[in-house]
Parts: sequence; C-alpha cells; structure tokens
Amino acid sequence: MLRCIITSAGLEFSPKSPDREGFWATISRMEKNPQEIIAELELARDRAQSALTAAVQERDMNRSLALQFETELLDERQRLASLLGSEFAPLIQTIRALSATVQNRLETVDASVAQMAAMISSNADELILQLRQVVGGLQVSQAEEQGLIPAARALLDDWRLRETNKRFELLLSPSEEDFGLGASEVEAAALRTIKESLERIGPHDGVRLVVVSLNVESGRLSVQISADRSVASICGQQTQFAALVEQLIRGLGGHCQVDTGESGGCEVVIRLPWGSLPV
Repeated sequence: MLRCIITSAGLEFSPKSPDREGFWATISRMEKNPQEIIAELELARDRAQSALTAAVQERDMNRSLALQFETELLDERQRLASLLGSEFAPLIQTIRALSATVQNRLETVDASVAQMAAMISSNADELILQLRQVVGGLQVSQAEEQGLIPAARALLDDWRLRETNKRFELLLSPSEEDFGLGASEVEAAALRTIKESLERIGPHDGVRLVVVSLNVESGRLSVQISADRSVASICGQQTQFAALVEQLIRGLGGHCQVDTGESGGCEVVIRLPWGSLPV
C-alpha cells in the first residue's frame, strides 16, 4: 500500500537504494498509533532527564567532596605549621642556649668539648632556618585563602621561628568565630601593615614582646601592633613609616597613627571600615 502511495505521489524509489532500510523504518514508525509515538518520545525524554539529573548530582557531590578535602587539608597545614612554630622552635632554641653556655664555660678548660658545643649551636641555627622554610611552605595557600586572622597568625608563627627569644602574641576581639570577613582590599591592607611593622620591630635587639591586636567594633577594624621598646625605624622623627602605611590604606576610608606606647614602647594603629567599602 505504501509503495502505491509513493508511486502515485510521483516519488521515485529504488529497491536497490542504500537508504531503503532507513526509509522503510521511518515509514513503518509513521504507521504506528500517534499515542505510541508520543509515549516513546516521553520515555526517551524522561530517560534523558534522569541521566542529566544523575550527572548534576554527581558533579555537585564531587564539588562538595573537593571543597571538604581542600578545607581539611588547609586546616591540617595550619595545625602543623602552628605546632612546628610553637612547640619545636622553643625546644631548638633551648638546645642552642645550652650549647652556647657549655661553649663559653669550657673554652678555657677543654677546647675540644667547647668546639663540639659550638657545632651543636651551629646545627641548631641551621635547623631553625630549615624549620622556617617548611612552615613558610605550609602557610602559603592558607595565608592567601583563609583571610586576615590565619594570615596574621602565620606571620607571627614565622617570627617566632626567626626570633625565638622573643614573644609574639595575637589578640582578637571578638573571637575568631564571630570576627567575620572584611572586604578583600581592607584585609590585604591590614595584613601588609602588620607585615611591614613586624619587619621593623621583629629584628630590634631591645624588643622582647610584640603584640598584634585585631578588633572589630561598630563596623570598623582596628589593627594595633605594639612593642615593649621604642623602635626608631617606626617611631623615630626621621622615619617614613607612617607615610608608607598611609599609602597602603589610601582610598579605603581609614587612617593611621604611629606613636609611643604607654609603657614607652612603640605602637602602630590603623582603623579601616569592616565589610563593604564606602562608595
């Protein structure tokens, strides 16, 4: 019947045509009940939708697992860096101090033992340097990705390794859980101020205590870096440090104050808007 219809319609068809099987398959489908065709299309659609849904769910699950893994890895790196800085560095410094004491006492008594003590002291210095490099490698991603507080903590951990006979403390108000996140420009400026301050305060011979205080109140961030001794490169009359800090926070709606602290030490204070920057 179909061949007659095709012939009467003036269509040419050769039984030897290479497309004849596909052609008659198409025609045979056209002979099905329209409802059957619709049912087949809906079934195909449902299968495609199910496959798409499964693919999206798998993608979301993989993303969630990747994020969880990255977070756990960063937390572990931070924990290890803090452990190395707070636990191992003081032990190494104690060994160094003891070896130096033995060396000084035995130089005129037993030169060979004094020389061994000097070697121990030298090895301790080398170990501290290597420890700093390890901690620095652990803290790279954490400092860049986790915000102001972990980055500030990483800087102080590094200085504890560099100056093991000095104390470096971090004070937070409110607690880290309630501190929140600021604009990226504000956090970057605050962190740079802390870093520049520590580079000048940390190596100072007279300094024994350095305190970095971070405070958020009424929508503003206050960063204070305090030392227990005056540091000429920051508080001196000829220093350009205040101008440097002003340049860092320029355009962020903040201001800087560099002064002598109540105990005669040195203080650097900056105040910046916390959260969205002013338009």
